[in-house]
Formats: sequence, structure tokens, C-alpha cells
Amino acid sequence: LCERAERLVNETSLKESTNGINVLHQEWKAIGPVPEDKKTDLWERFTTTTNLIYDKRREHYEQMEDGRKEKIEAKQALCQEAEGLVTEEPKNHKQWEKLTERFIKIQTDWKTIGFVSKDQDEELWQRFKAACDAFFNNKKDHYKHIKDLEDDNIRLKTDMCVRAEALAESVEWKQTTEEVIQLQKEWKTIGAVPYKVGEKLWKRFRAACDAFFKNKEAHFGNREGAETENLAAKEALINTIESFEFTDDETANHETLKGLQKQWSEIGFVPLKLKKEIQERYIAAIDQKFDDLRASRKNKSMTNFKTHIDKVKTTDNSNQVLRRENAQIVSRINKIKEEADLLENNIGFFAQSKNADTLRKEVEKKVAELKKQIAELEEKRYLLAD
Repeated sequence: LCERAERLVNETSLKESTNGINVLHQEWKAIGPVPEDKKTDLWERFTTTTNLIYDKRREHYEQMEDGRKEKIEAKQALCQEAEGLVTEEPKNHKQWEKLTERFIKIQTDWKTIGFVSKDQDEELWQRFKAACDAFFNNKKDHYKHIKDLEDDNIRLKTDMCVRAEALAESVEWKQTTEEVIQLQKEWKTIGAVPYKVGEKLWKRFRAACDAFFKNKEAHFGNREGAETENLAAKEALINTIESFEFTDDETANHETLKGLQKQWSEIGFVPLKLKKEIQERYIAAIDQKFDDLRASRKNKSMTNFKTHIDKVKTTDNSNQVLRRENAQIVSRINKIKEEADLLENNIGFFAQSKNADTLRKEVEKKVAELKKQIAELEEKRYLLAD
């Protein structure tokens, strides 16, 4: 029996070796007594072999239990990450698309973890599924709300086209100029509409505005009068830029500023002696607004990130999540540094020419922007380590 037990130690099937040693123990009990001087040695030999087999079985089940715990922790982490994404509030289509990509990645990761146990798998799946359903229901509600807003915006812009067309033939030049400019300002404040409809409405609205200003230019019949009007329009536009107050919608703020830039370029010439002064005032005003917008975005981004980190730190696996966050940030920093280094290296190859100088300034501006991004990411790493 000892020899048969020792052969079972090398058995690759855990089930076969365990069942076999149990049978041998039954046979051992059925055998009668042996000489006293052999009894202890035989029993120790038999039990030593038995313990080897049971130790292998115990190690196997401990490994299975460790793997099960890892899978449970991994699925719990994905549940927490999914639930965290549900609480985020994207403001525009691009942010929704980015968040959806992250959610799909979480769903893909879930499928790779594997089975845990019937009861625990069902409980974790119901939790994970609830987060998934909540996210995609939120997304559906968002786009339904966007559709309702777009319908309202179409109605508003159509109404403005009618109002502009009614002013196109007016000869009350001063009053109508102010009204048309005010209409153009109001147009910029209306939210987005579907591209094809928006393009059609814009062409209609612009045609009405252009018709009025064309009639006005023909009426005055000289450049001096037109330049004086342009100067007044540009001064009014500068005042609009300086008094513009940001809303909570950063995309709308950016689009408004871009619209003001376009409006400036469409106004036309001003008296030559005032050209430099009015241009410098405009550049100072618009640059300041864009700087303020970038600062607002950064502050909001940092506030949201700190809130996110504070939430993560309250979870059971916060260290694991924070390490992953840090690794992602380091990866982004390295990619941005590579891009910045490549651009800086390319600057040295630009020829000495007017066009090259313009291109060089654009590249230098891009490098500066990349370095700002790196600084912001480093600031986030500091928040992670705090």
C-alpha cells in the first residue's frame, strides 16, 4: 500500500490521486496488525505520502480561490469605473463620443475576465448592466434633448431671416444698420442646427444682410462714407467683444468668439489714419477673451479631475485605480513630448523666407500649446500623488 501511495504522488490528475489515496486508506484499515517494531515506520511512510497528495490538492484549491478573488476584484473595479462614467455630464457630441469609447472599452474588458461563480457572476453582472443601461439611456435622452433644441433653433433662425429680409430694402441707413448688426449679434447667440439646414439658413440670412449693406454702399457712393460706417461698426464690435460674458457652454463661447472674428473680417476698410489703432484694439480684445476662455477651460478641467480623484480615493481599490490613472497620464505626456520635440527639431530646417517665417511662428505656437498641455497633465499627476 505504501508503494501504491507513492506512485499516486506523480499522478497528474488531482481527482485520481485523491480518490486513490482515499481507497488506500480504506484498504489500510482492513489489514490486520503488524509487528510492533514495524508499525511506526510503516504508518509514517504511508501518512507522509498521504500528506503530499493532500498538500497538492490544498495548493490547487488555494490557487483557484486566489484567481477567483482577482476576477471578482477586476469586475468590481469595472463596475465602479462604469458607475463613475454615468455620473459625468458631457456637454457636446465630441465629449459624448469620447465617453462612449471609454464605456465600450470597459465592456470589452469585462468579457475578457471570465467566469467567477454562478451566484457572484449574476450579482456583479446585474450591477454592471445597470450602469451600462443608465449610461446609454442618458445618452439617448441627451440626443433627444439636442433634437428638441435644434428644432427651436431652426425656428428662431428662420424668423431672423424673415426680419433681415424685411430690412434689406430699408433706406433708414443709421437705424437699419444698427438693427441689422443687432440681428447679426443675435444670430451668433442661437445654438446649433443640423449642418445642411444651418448652411441654407445662413446663406439666406447673409444674403439679406448683404443686400442691405450693398444698397447702403451704393447710396453713399463714396469710400469715405463707407469707411466711416465701417469704423463705427468695428468700434461697436470691439465693445461687443469686450463686454461679452461667458456662459457655461464652452463650445458655444468658442463659436461666438469665432463668429465675432468672422464678423470683423467682413466689415471692410476704415479710414487709413485710424486703421492701426482700431486693429490693435480689436486684437487686444479678442486675444484677451480667448486667453480667458482657455484659462476657464483649464480651471474647470482641474476642478472636475480633482472631484474625480476625490471620489476614487473613497473606493476600496483606490490605489489600483490611481496607479492606472497615473500610467495613462504619463503615456499622454510622453506622446505629447514626442510631438513637441519633433516640431522643435523641424523648425531648424525651415528656409529663410517670408513664408518660412510665417510657418515657423505657427509651429512655435503649436509647440507652446503642447507644452501647456504637458504642464496641465503634470499638474494632474501632482493631484494624484497628493
